Amino acid sequence: MRPNAEVYEKLGLAHFLGNSYPQAVEAFSAALRMEPQRWASHLFMAESLYKLNRFEEALPSVKTALQLRPEENEARYWLGCIDHALGKYDEAIVHLSEASEHDPQNVDILYSLIEADLDDIWLYNAKESESMERADHFLDRFVAFFSLLAENPYLGRRRDDLRPGYRSFPVGEFIVIYRVAPGGEILVLRIIRGSRDIQGLLGE
Repeated sequence: MRPNAEVYEKLGLAHFLGNSYPQAVEAFSAALRMEPQRWASHLFMAESLYKLNRFEEALPSVKTALQLRPEENEARYWLGCIDHALGKYDEAIVHLSEASEHDPQNVDILYSLIEADLDDIWLYNAKESESMERADHFLDRFVAFFSLLAENPYLGRRRDDLRPGYRSFPVGEFIVIYRVAPGGEILVLRIIRGSRDIQGLLGE
């Protein structure tokens, strides 16, 4: 009997979990040829293509997954990651921010969001200064601040006006928003240009 879409999807997942991404793409493609509305096949197709650095090809699959199930946060997260990989930092920040709002305790999402923020800041400073070297030096200020913050978690000003437990600290013209978790872990939430609407960007 010829395999159906479910069989190909399970085969694709097995290849994906085994890090055999080209074979996973083939299996998910077979599943989608039979049943184009299979959400998991679209999502894991996108993730497989992402792992292969085929970001442009991954974009339609992850967008379709999000359209099929807009309530599923994983698709929103991967859309942000793929946009980031494509250098679409503004779009990546929007999608990763939305993913973080849906799952604020997810450290992977926060880490990806801060990476996108930092890359956006680097690009902004490189354009403003017309110097990649100056942009690199500016990011060094954040590295120094994060080292300082690790030793002094409560250094920032309390920002309960944003959300309970939030703190902020200025680095140049940017504001670092963070909170200290119950176990003492520092969670950097956003890095925002001071002139922007902080409450709006945090989903208030």
